[in-house]
Amino acid sequence: MDAVHLVARARTMLDRPTVYVAGAGGHVGPGYPPDDAADPDARELVYGMDDDERVQYERMAALTGIDSARPLRGCDCTGFVCWAFGLDRPRSAPDGAQIFTGWIWSDARGAQRLFRRIDSDAQPLRARVGAVLVYPKPPDLHETYGHIGIVTETDAMGTPTRVIHCSADNFKQSYAALGDVTRANAIAETGPEVFFEHLGVPGHEAIAAECIAVVL
Repeated sequence: MDAVHLVARARTMLDRPTVYVAGAGGHVGPGYPPDDAADPDARELVYGMDDDERVQYERMAALTGIDSARPLRGCDCTGFVCWAFGLDRPRSAPDGAQIFTGWIWSDARGAQRLFRRIDSDAQPLRARVGAVLVYPKPPDLHETYGHIGIVTETDAMGTPTRVIHCSADNFKQSYAALGDVTRANAIAETGPEVFFEHLGVPGHEAIAAECIAVVL
């Protein structure tokens, strides 16, 4: 699968309302249609969150009118990226790990089993269309997770200018613009600012990487 088809596949989710739910998405196989990045019902993941995560989710749900008693089409940033590349999040990692941002970041900088870093400390976040931008959970910052997205546009120097990604902030902004929780979407194509904000965290900085194990 080339970058053009990867980006086109990812963009099919821009008009499919999806709630941000940590741990959701990224499954391949029966029950997870290839044209749908989100878990058809992510409620059990909400119930399984630790206390801090659940409080954050319930706060977002209260602000946007989500009824957590109803089925939730849920996805998170890693689940969306895994789906786009055709990776089975619980089974594709060679070491048997559940794939998440920290795993991808470490793999790209080290063993390079599924992802390989393509930028450098001298030229951070130089990328190309179809690459990912990723950072792990930063230390000593009030963030529960890291983040990952797919580059959809760069300038002539290779600096990312547009990224498609799934986040709670995307969902909140979508809901604020639409005023309709049934149409709001955590998956959006935006500028890369959130990733550039994480360049100054030694040992945890945002990097650009390519997937070397595309399945589709």
